[in-house]
Amino acid sequence: MRAFRRSCLIFVCLLCPRVVSAQTMTYLDAPVVTSVIRVDYDKAAKTIKYALDQDPVTHDIPADALLLAKTSTGVIVTYRRMNPLRLQATAAVTDVEDPAHANIVKLLDSIMAIVKVVNPEPPTGGAAPRALAIATGCSIDGPLGDAIELDSALYGAPTSTPSVRAKVQEWIKAIDDGFVAADGEKAIADGAAKVDGFVKTVGDAITRAQPIVEHIETEARKPKPSDQCEVLQHAYYDILNLTDPRERLQELKALKATVESLAKTLRDDYGAGHWIDGTDDFRVSGDILPTGATAKKVVVKVSSVDFAVDDVTSGLTVGKTSAASASFTVRKYSAFAVEAGTGVVFGFVHRPKFGTSKNAAGDTVVAATDDEVSVDPTVMLNFVCRCQTGPFIAPMFQVGTSTAKSSPSILLGGGFRLFGAGKGDVALGAGIVLAFVQELDKLQVGSVIKGTADIDADLKWQPRFRSLDAEGNAHTNWYLTLQYKF
Repeated sequence: MRAFRRSCLIFVCLLCPRVVSAQTMTYLDAPVVTSVIRVDYDKAAKTIKYALDQDPVTHDIPADALLLAKTSTGVIVTYRRMNPLRLQATAAVTDVEDPAHANIVKLLDSIMAIVKVVNPEPPTGGAAPRALAIATGCSIDGPLGDAIELDSALYGAPTSTPSVRAKVQEWIKAIDDGFVAADGEKAIADGAAKVDGFVKTVGDAITRAQPIVEHIETEARKPKPSDQCEVLQHAYYDILNLTDPRERLQELKALKATVESLAKTLRDDYGAGHWIDGTDDFRVSGDILPTGATAKKVVVKVSSVDFAVDDVTSGLTVGKTSAASASFTVRKYSAFAVEAGTGVVFGFVHRPKFGTSKNAAGDTVVAATDDEVSVDPTVMLNFVCRCQTGPFIAPMFQVGTSTAKSSPSILLGGGFRLFGAGKGDVALGAGIVLAFVQELDKLQVGSVIKGTADIDADLKWQPRFRSLDAEGNAHTNWYLTLQYKF
């Protein structure tokens, strides 16, 4: 039976959160925009249509329409040759959570849970967090140090949501106080000075984070090494890069640009620029810049302008009548649609187990066996490719984690996403498992000890793509997965 288990996968289907196939398909089929979403009112149909960038053909806006913004500067909504005495268009833009971001957060939380299992001791004495040292001499000091410094720079208290809200209240209060103590010009100057101080705070955070982000990206782009320690370092930089810290860096840059713009607006009393330079396109919206964490919900409304002249007094009344409205969501472009896995099936990792026995002299010595551990995922994400391979199949890669205390693991693989299979959608995948297992450090099998406490004190966590059984045979840690939407 044991030999059979070594040669075959034991298939156990576990239900996880369902894949939202409709969201995945919508994302894979969504059109891409790089700069302009041009809206137009169809008076005959009483509907709003849109065209993207330089495309002259307008299209109906379906319910829950999705557009993907492939730009680092944002897109804008425009209306060509809009005569405000005939028709007026407005666009309200609000933040909504990007579904992919919630999945990525789950994955990162799970990875941090693995770190806590492998290295549960907190730092003491107020010292900086200590990097995880691998007993073989491998270390992740570099990536862990970068992660700690990056977390402080990108997500520190000075640029947190509560802090930004508090700063806004400071700016408002500074202007209110300025009106009481002096004139309006001085009040605005006082508020702008407060804003300038926050611009410097955000700028300092960007200056700290920029070189770290570039270093992480450089390390992640390097070819995969062959040395085990370098493989571990490379894997951690891959994980750091997967969190896409440049997204947060861009958010800080956008925040800095917004606050700088606010200070300038306070001083200059609003500037021109309602029309796109050199064209007759009216800017219905400001820059719409979705991030990895937030998409943008855009609601466009068109109103007709009505003039009425009183027959007796010749008085003029101007009114507006709602003509049509439409909404769409703009998400940041990615080559992959991110979704949570539905059900997964894994092979086993050989985990060494150590106990005691007696030698010929009657001494208590270390003895070893091995245990095959099933690796059940805490989080499993599919990154489904926008490869235009057809309506029924799309390639994907997978990243998963298991926080099981017996063998916390990171799973890396790939496969195919199948659409319209039976009652739901199917995903098939396979890959390797980076498992953390506890192995002897200074002791070895046959070492004389006092008891199991000596073994427990000597065990150290080791990362393994291949694990050994009790007979010393090496086994690659790998898995197969079947995911199904019921």
